[in-house]
Amino acid sequence: MKQLIILIILILFSFQLYATEQYNKQYNLDTPVSPTFPGQDKDSDDDSDEQSDYVAIDRHALNTPSNAESSTEKLSKYLTSTAKNDREKFRAIFRWIANNINYDTQSYFSGQPGDNTAEGVLSSRKSVCEGYSTLFNELAKHAGLESVKISGFSKGGGYKVGSKIGNKPDHAWNAVKIDDKWYLIDSTWGAGYVQNQGYVKQFQKHYFLTPPDQFIYDHLPEDSKWQLLKNPISKQEFEKLPHLKGHFFAYNLKLKSHKHGIIRTKYKVKIKLSSPEDVLFTVRLSKGSSEQNNRHLFIEKSSNTATISVYLPSKGTYTLRIFAKKRSEKKSYAWVMDYMIKSTSGMKYYFVQTFGAYHDKNAYIYYPKKGNLKSGKYISFKIKVPSADKVAVISGSKWFHLKKSGDIFKGKVKISSGRVSLMANFSDGNSYAGLLEYKGY
Repeated sequence: MKQLIILIILILFSFQLYATEQYNKQYNLDTPVSPTFPGQDKDSDDDSDEQSDYVAIDRHALNTPSNAESSTEKLSKYLTSTAKNDREKFRAIFRWIANNINYDTQSYFSGQPGDNTAEGVLSSRKSVCEGYSTLFNELAKHAGLESVKISGFSKGGGYKVGSKIGNKPDHAWNAVKIDDKWYLIDSTWGAGYVQNQGYVKQFQKHYFLTPPDQFIYDHLPEDSKWQLLKNPISKQEFEKLPHLKGHFFAYNLKLKSHKHGIIRTKYKVKIKLSSPEDVLFTVRLSKGSSEQNNRHLFIEKSSNTATISVYLPSKGTYTLRIFAKKRSEKKSYAWVMDYMIKSTSGMKYYFVQTFGAYHDKNAYIYYPKKGNLKSGKYISFKIKVPSADKVAVISGSKWFHLKKSGDIFKGKVKISSGRVSLMANFSDGNSYAGLLEYKGY
């Protein structure tokens, strides 16, 4: 009898999976938006988006012959031989180091430094930040360039937003002088990053001649003059800054609402970022090592503003990680920033589930945004879907087409129990793409 009951349960479960699959196929529903995160996809490298001004000098540096790498003097001479100016000379040095020197994770985690002299790093092809910055200085000196090694504090591998910064400097980088003006360079971070005690080789163009007002988000020099800011900040102010990554600036994002890394709230928060129209976002909310249901989050774009609404399901400390990419990019979403959110209570509020077409077609839902709808009630819908021919709400087995007025679709729909989908047709026959999904209860 027990075996018969188990068999019946398995059959019913299999039928449910099949029914769900057929529903998704019938109504062209894709997987709810969930990004491929950096580190999982090689396409997230910065190499695919090189700065056009440096294509020729980068190619020269990347094709350095082995006979030019026998000494720092020979290497410097080769790297700068085709440069048109000091900027290109520094670029060639930066690009060669980023491509050829690996981070010495063994020395870093063991606390036993290797040979960090310029010649030692050139020979071993590995080092920690001390060796990267020393080699950079040596190559610059041989080329008659002015470079200074800087020590200070950083928000690098292992840093968590909201953490205190130690009393001992933990990083080194360089400042360089071009046409009587100082600029900032970090060849260590330009080469890649440490992840799970391993090293990921990935060129990061952001750390070449980084603007001081961007560099300050993850680098604080011991000597405040090397912040190169009109109004230098304190260590305490540095700790309070949100954790912004290089891609935050690459996508031309700006903070509009919350300027500090720690947000304190009762149970909800609404974060606003200035963003170009063609940048898409996705977010991940976690509490400790536990990732939270993504229906506690909702992202909406209006004009040049991205608004991220968050409901915290319970009291505690959360990390909100934000990812972005351009609509035209085929590569994975890039990590752009982190916030720490501390809630004093909680509310289990669920937003509507979004699908890929909702973001790809630049749709905007005015209402309802709440994900759970009362069955048996008439609910008003209003959504903007540019270029859509038809928009319909599917509740139960019934289709309700919303009234079109330009890009806006509106109407009232009686909600049935179970899945409620909002679909759009884009003048391609009878095919409908899934935009949103609700739950009738």
